[in-house]
Amino acid sequence: MYFCNMSLIKNESIKGTIISYLGAFLGMLIVVFIMPKYLSSEQIGLMRLINDSALFFASIAMFGGSYSLMYFYPKFSNDTKRVNSLFSIVLFYALIGYILLIACFYFFRDSIFTFYNENSQILFKYTIIFFPLIFLSVIQFLFEAFSNNLLKISFPKFLKEISNRILIIISILLYYHDVITFNTLMVFQLIIVLINTIALVYYVIKYSNNVFDYKLLLFPNYEDSKQILIYGFFLVLGVMGSILANKLDSFILSSTANGLSKNGVYTTSLFIITMIEMPARSLLSITTPIISEALNIDDLNKVKVLYKKTSNTLYFIATYIFLCIWCNADNIFGIMPNGNEFIAGKYVLLLLGVSKLFDSVTSINLVIVNNSKYYKYSLFFQLILGIFTIFTAYLFIPKYGILGAAISTAISIFIYQMIITIFIFIKYKILPFSIVSLKITLILLLSYIIIYFLPSSSNNIIGIIINVTILSSIYILMLFTVNISDEIRNLMSSILQRFRLFFLK
Repeated sequence: MYFCNMSLIKNESIKGTIISYLGAFLGMLIVVFIMPKYLSSEQIGLMRLINDSALFFASIAMFGGSYSLMYFYPKFSNDTKRVNSLFSIVLFYALIGYILLIACFYFFRDSIFTFYNENSQILFKYTIIFFPLIFLSVIQFLFEAFSNNLLKISFPKFLKEISNRILIIISILLYYHDVITFNTLMVFQLIIVLINTIALVYYVIKYSNNVFDYKLLLFPNYEDSKQILIYGFFLVLGVMGSILANKLDSFILSSTANGLSKNGVYTTSLFIITMIEMPARSLLSITTPIISEALNIDDLNKVKVLYKKTSNTLYFIATYIFLCIWCNADNIFGIMPNGNEFIAGKYVLLLLGVSKLFDSVTSINLVIVNNSKYYKYSLFFQLILGIFTIFTAYLFIPKYGILGAAISTAISIFIYQMIITIFIFIKYKILPFSIVSLKITLILLLSYIIIYFLPSSSNNIIGIIINVTILSSIYILMLFTVNISDEIRNLMSSILQRFRLFFLK
């Protein structure tokens, strides 16, 4: 099915990439300028903790629902009733998971608030928005996965990357100008998610080409429920490990002395470095259903080709973004309001940046495992990840604080991705690494050496412009003179063409 829609895949991927970078610009505007200027580090830490916690528990509550949609959709795609039954069953399990989550929270709430000690009162105050936020996040995850299966990724990405961030900017400015209180600002975050959720649900129902039928959702066929439940059981435990690796540092850091303020500094640096992941989000959204179908029909050659191409593409782009961030770290904190407070997170950029580079070169590791007959092994890998994350977090965070959180995450990601890479090689005899990976690494090192020995500018903005211009020139030159990747070259040409046509209108 997907192999016959390569034009649609390319168009959606390009649109998704453009939206991602526009979203990245808005995200940087929020994180580097707006939040540090208009909010205290403690307020930033609180907002991040509430949001991160909601996403973490939403991923648990939906019981692997979004992964189930990706895994089973290619198997059921020729039968509309089974597709709708699939969505009904996944939604039903998610609602049960949400109810169980609430019950567990109230059962263990004393332990939770004891863990956060000095911040327990302020966290308890915002539980009124916490659970509705989890529920809306569950709905968003499921409908976004359904939309991805239909190869419609651009609108969900627009809501997440553009609409969401514009509304956040508006709400913070309203708070700064005393139109609303901070408590109302927190409630606004829930309203923003509600608006985007309603828009996403409406879009999927309206533009699903009759694949989505809400009438059939009321009368599902539960014959497939057992295998969906088994798949979801293994995946949800795995997802917990994966998210813990990315969020546990924030959770534990917030529980330490002055924790919310530390978390504000840490998550600010974390957000900056996640710019490296922006291309991956679009590419993985569109490649996941393709990988799922290829594995379903046992087309290993298709998997091998996509594995290497995705790895080369993501690694090349990731190294460029990483250098733009790390070579301008001092300049970024220099132009940031209250930058002296946030510069404590400088080496978080380096440690997490290197781990994100390895994450990018191993590209679609988990996508392959989760959509293969070996998906049950995902639980084992994620448990290893969870154990390493918990161990390293408690080892490094109390001693090194913000830097310890970065060390913990970086070590966990490296070990986790390396184990999965070895597993995929053993089972399928394929690797993401190639001679192209080596070429890109050499370009990375060469570019850094050039920037390192250049005299720095006393003006932060000019310094950023000079460094980015030099890096861009090097990478564009290498892209069109060295045989790095035809896919990257074609993708860049298509994106530039889209921008050219847009501005000529």
